[in-house]
Amino acid sequence: MASSGADWLHAESGIALPLEPVHEPRLPSLVNGVAPALLSSPNLLPGRLKPRRLVHDLRAQLSQLKPAPVPSAPPPGLPESLPPQEQPADSKEASIAGPALARRRQSAPRKRRSASSAYEPHGRPTAETAPQPGSTKPAGAPLLSRRIVQVSGMLHPTKDGAEMSAVRARTMLLDWLKEQKVKVPAEAYDGQGFELDETTTRHPVSVEVGGECWAMQFDKPEKNRPSRVWRTEAVLYTKERALVGISLTLLDPSGVEDYRGSSIPRIIRTITDKIGLWDDGAVLSAVPSRMYSKGDADRLVQLLEQPARSRAVVVVSRAENGASLLDPDNLAGRLAGVAHIVDLHPLASRELTRRLGSSLSVYGPAVRVYRPGFNADSAATFHHPLFLSDSWRHRIHALNMRIDELATEETARAGEESVPTFATVRRWIADRRVKEARDSAESNSVQLMALVEQENARLKEELKEVWNQAFVADQETTAAKTLVAEHEEHIRQLKTRIRWLDERVSSLTKSSQGEVVTDEVPDTWDDLEDWVNERLGGKVYVLPAAAKAARRSAFEDIPFCYRVLRMLGDVYQPMRSASTPERKQSFDEACADLRVEISPVGVAVSSHRTKDSYRALWNGQRVPLDMHVKGSNSRRQQDGFRLYFYYDENQDAVVVGSFPIHLDSTLT
Repeated sequence: MASSGADWLHAESGIALPLEPVHEPRLPSLVNGVAPALLSSPNLLPGRLKPRRLVHDLRAQLSQLKPAPVPSAPPPGLPESLPPQEQPADSKEASIAGPALARRRQSAPRKRRSASSAYEPHGRPTAETAPQPGSTKPAGAPLLSRRIVQVSGMLHPTKDGAEMSAVRARTMLLDWLKEQKVKVPAEAYDGQGFELDETTTRHPVSVEVGGECWAMQFDKPEKNRPSRVWRTEAVLYTKERALVGISLTLLDPSGVEDYRGSSIPRIIRTITDKIGLWDDGAVLSAVPSRMYSKGDADRLVQLLEQPARSRAVVVVSRAENGASLLDPDNLAGRLAGVAHIVDLHPLASRELTRRLGSSLSVYGPAVRVYRPGFNADSAATFHHPLFLSDSWRHRIHALNMRIDELATEETARAGEESVPTFATVRRWIADRRVKEARDSAESNSVQLMALVEQENARLKEELKEVWNQAFVADQETTAAKTLVAEHEEHIRQLKTRIRWLDERVSSLTKSSQGEVVTDEVPDTWDDLEDWVNERLGGKVYVLPAAAKAARRSAFEDIPFCYRVLRMLGDVYQPMRSASTPERKQSFDEACADLRVEISPVGVAVSSHRTKDSYRALWNGQRVPLDMHVKGSNSRRQQDGFRLYFYYDENQDAVVVGSFPIHLDSTLT
């Protein structure tokens, strides 16, 4: 199945969707005289709403205008809910309404609101919250909406076909609305749309039906904070197969940055448990997948490396006595439809460690969360969090909350690309109706004009949403989270390095008192990653692909490899980061003692025949392995030695991409 929401609508229906709202966090507010030209733009024709083009048109208008005073009333043609106040282009303020608009709203009579407009998605200010003359607002508008969780997938077909699966899912969604104290009309169960505003129900609901598509939106204010609204949206699309998308979004005009936690609508579990849901061919279930054997470990690796997987895989490993850190059955019930839950027994755990290496595996009483996009050859350990019993066995409640957060955050990461909003689906249905009316030889001009007028009114309403959404910087938030994760991993490794230095100081102290101290190296590959992290943390990194290549090699002198790694961390890295005559002399002596030399790789790094072999994925970038440690030149894999690495100038670290065998070069 297709993995994205708007994309699967387009792919299955063949009708192009309008572009989704853009996020322009630093876009200035609308100024006098721009709105009339904007609303007459050809990019606002029926069926052709183009927000990106509209933003381009606005910028073109802004570039031709000079600052003007704030008007006492909005200019002619300006929609009532668009901000008339102007701000200089270089202003860091992010106000989204002016005092004139606030005064007008203060005196305006209260209007009936439908579910789609009962709560403005990005919170237009009231008279109390609108900026007053002379006031300033801190740089960066608050995040006014946040998608908490979303799931999409193919419904398991029944013996009566995909359409019956969709009917069952629709019935479950309507029953769920009834549980929320919504008076669902009887005709809704026959597939008809309806709309309940605040005058007829406590919580506004909209259901839109068109062609093969059924969409629902349900708003529920928080009990102790009425301004904060929880919006549940669901989309069903049925043609040759039945697809479903369900999302939960938090909206608050005062901002949602303070919210911490996770929330999963019970309807997601109900549909997953009663009908069945698929994540790109992998079954989602309310019970964990139990894995006992080596064959089960192979299936787990296939699931982890599945390119189109959209959910996290939560693996709960067991100790030899069967004990586990968390209850996998409880996890599977709680995260049904949101994540894949695996109950990993010891034999399968040992095989997983053999396949992935200890740094990427999970064993003993522990839990690991594997995010989508996992690749055993390039995965960063910190990107797939590991929770060990020693650190978490006394904080089980906190661990359960953290697992829930990681699983739901992963589903929400794709945004509307995974599950389209109700507004997007409604726009798609309206476009389809207009297209059908245009294409029908039996349609009359009166019917067509009525549809066009309806769509024009709807497009102007949607344009208001585009302006408010322009202040939300979701991409910057995602980038910041990634940077924080990288810094946290770097700090962890520095702490590991500090612990080793403390132990080293203690050893040297004992040595000065006459005790014999040895710095032995391992003679197997079993603890390679752990040894590098503990002994050389922060100075030498062995990438997963390099560790895998080492374990597969036939090289016999394994302790020699560890001594080379130790030389790179203890001697080469200090000399490379801050060279002194003393450090250079120590480096030369260490190389002579090991009978190795370090030099650039040469033309093999850039040759079109071999350059792919001399590239590695490091911190999300492809870097060249342009340096190598040369040992024996023997072509026998048991004796010949090469270690290829990249030196990261920013982190002052040696990044080992391959060892101990020779890579192909232009000579070989």
